Parts: sequence; C-alpha cells; structure tokens
Amino acid sequence: MEHSTADQERCATMVAALNAELGWHLEAERQQAYAAALLRYLPVPPAELKLRQVVIAYHHDHALVEALRDHASQQYEAAWAQRCNEVIQILQHQGLGAPGDALADTQDLAQTALEELIHALPSFRYASRFSTWAYTVIVRSAQRYLRDCNAAKRNGKPESLDQQPEWDLAFGAADSPEAHAQARALSRLINTLLDQHGDWRLAEVFRLWVIEDQRMVDIARRMRLSPARVSGLIDRVYQLLRHDPAILAWIADTEPIGLERSGVC
Repeated sequence: MEHSTADQERCATMVAALNAELGWHLEAERQQAYAAALLRYLPVPPAELKLRQVVIAYHHDHALVEALRDHASQQYEAAWAQRCNEVIQILQHQGLGAPGDALADTQDLAQTALEELIHALPSFRYASRFSTWAYTVIVRSAQRYLRDCNAAKRNGKPESLDQQPEWDLAFGAADSPEAHAQARALSRLINTLLDQHGDWRLAEVFRLWVIEDQRMVDIARRMRLSPARVSGLIDRVYQLLRHDPAILAWIADTEPIGLERSGVC
C-alpha cells in the first residue's frame, strides 16, 4: 500500500512539531525534505507514537546512515572505520571473543559482525536509534558465529590426527611412488602444524582450498562463514606455513613441486 495524502500531511506536521519542540532549527525546505524521505520507512497508516520515534531517529542518524550506504560519499570510509572501533568495543563489553582465542578472537568476530552489519543495513528503517539497532545486530551476529563454530567443532573436527584424512597433495605432473610418498609426508606435517594452533578451521580451509580446489564461495557456504572470513583464514594459513621452521626444513630437504597455490614455496 502507498501512503495517502493524509499520511504525508501527518508526517509533515510531526516534523514541524518536533522541530519546534526539540529546537532542531530546520528551515521549511529542510522539513519538507524530511517528510518526503521518511514516508518510505513508515507503515501504512503510521501510528502516532511510531511516527514520532521514526522522525526523531531519522533526524539524529540519517546523515550517518546515508554515509554508510553511499560508497561515493566522502564520509564513507571514515564512517565505517568508526563502526569498526565500536564493534570491537561492543564485543569486548559483552565478553565475546578474546585476543588469541582459538575458536574466535575479537578480530574474527569484529569482521563477521561488520559483514553482517553491511548486509543488514538496507533493512534499517529508523524504528530505533541506529546505535541501538547496530548493537543488536552485532551481538546477535557474534553469538550466532560462536554457536556455529562450537557446533562445527563438536560435529565436524576429528578427535585425533589418526582419524584425519591425509591430504593428497599434487606434485606437478610427477606420478612416481616417491612423489606420492612425499605428498603424504607433507600432508601429515601440515595437518599436524595447523592442528597445533588450536583452530580446526585452518586445516579444513586449507584442505578445501588447496587439496579439493574448491571455490571460495563454496568453502564459505560449506563452513558457514563469509567469503571474507574464509579469505582471512587462508591468509593466516599461508603465513603460518611460510614461516614455520619445520615446513622450511622440509622444503629444503625435498624440493617439492606443485605447491604454488598453497603459498608454501
């Protein structure tokens, strides 16, 4: 349903009343712009209390919300940088995540929450202040992320290295028994090293990305993570393997071929 002329008049009247009551000092042209913009966020017909809440929230937050939605805005990057800081503060206040947490540290949760905030932003309709709405989105996102990680850890991670499938690493075009033996040895070494870091996702994302050659979007769907989170995990694996003394020693000793994608060489 579309808003009637009466709804438009009520909205304009509320803007004018709040402008006088709360001392916003909006010129008539600005008040008209408010009323025109607000209609898309209001139910049909708008209840009086709801109308008042939406107008107040819009007045205080629309500049910020528009900056967050508009990639071309000069305030876009600064606005999101500020949201990032606020996300971390909210997570810390709620006791969600901690630096170095094997399951999900604050940075993991912050990135996931920001992605959820970006995804949910079009649904914000000024029913409350933006800060209140964002707080709810952030906390629920972090709680859901931790719940999913815990469920995946319980249901998806093998109990011991002996139960874990060995990765069938490809060594270029080589198909000799020696090459396959080297592949099995390296798979066991990488599996052990990643498992020592306490985050089951590292070994899993490496297996899916390097061994099974899956697309990042498919890995994200399978692991119930965002593609950006999967990319971050892959980068973390790269850094761990590139600088691990055992991996470096193995490379020097065996001169493996065909690991370009893994970033080990």
